[in-house]
Amino acid sequence: MKKNTLKLVVYVLLGICSVSVKANQVMQAGLYFSLQHFSKSQLLYTQTLLQPEIEILPFYPEMSENLPILVSGFDNAQHYLKHFKNSRANSVLVMGVDIHQVKKLQMLVCAEPLNVCDKWRFINNQASPQRIHQLIKHFFADKKVTSAYLDQSVAEVWKPELNNVVWYQNNAENLKPFYVIKRALEGADAFVILPDENLFNASIGRVVLQYMFQNKTISIGYSAGTFQAGSAIASYADYPNTLLAVKYLLLNPDKAKNYQYACYQDYYVNQKVLDAMQLSIDSSALNQLAEELNLQCYTE
Repeated sequence: MKKNTLKLVVYVLLGICSVSVKANQVMQAGLYFSLQHFSKSQLLYTQTLLQPEIEILPFYPEMSENLPILVSGFDNAQHYLKHFKNSRANSVLVMGVDIHQVKKLQMLVCAEPLNVCDKWRFINNQASPQRIHQLIKHFFADKKVTSAYLDQSVAEVWKPELNNVVWYQNNAENLKPFYVIKRALEGADAFVILPDENLFNASIGRVVLQYMFQNKTISIGYSAGTFQAGSAIASYADYPNTLLAVKYLLLNPDKAKNYQYACYQDYYVNQKVLDAMQLSIDSSALNQLAEELNLQCYTE
């Protein structure tokens, strides 16, 4: 089954199984864009994927404060806060943000004079630790998988889930980020890249990935950005998958947490990278694993 076909199946299941909205009752929600980020195509796409249960309206200042507001991305969320933070009491669901962006936004919405933490929800579209754990469990169980970190707060999220990974950190030696990763790569078959901006960022990311490529170490990325930069495998939620999570959480507000990963995610394989490294992975089995995990989303 192709990924897009699975998403259509899941949309149908969500529409059938949702019990929070009465039959024939349509929920409304606003979609916010700043002027410089407005996208008619994204608006139409969002409206199409969330209907018929949810009617998406383009945000306007006079919109009812009883309607939830969807905001896509960090820049739009910042713009909304700048222009409407003192004048609106809507609940806000921000999608497509990473953990670092969430922390920045939470500092703004949770501080005085706003103090509206209870009205803001955030969906991280990057790989969840659970998805990477399942990837390692099914495809690298007999391999040496390593990772490294400098940011202790990142490690506290990832280490409990990735108990089958060998961990490295910068201790008293005060090594530069590249050399921390280089040490972690010694004898490794695969390396898990973490969302640790102190260790893996734009300035050294491609250098690190090139070094892994030269050493024939499979790089496991956590986002579309790491995949596009050259990681061999990655997991993340694209926009349709993120909207699946949005739809469920809007129709089931009692299940919404202040911060959570998009449950629906796919695995992506950079076949050219693997071919050049003379390595392989069963893409069909990887897609099947993603489908099985996606069908388990929000089933409790």
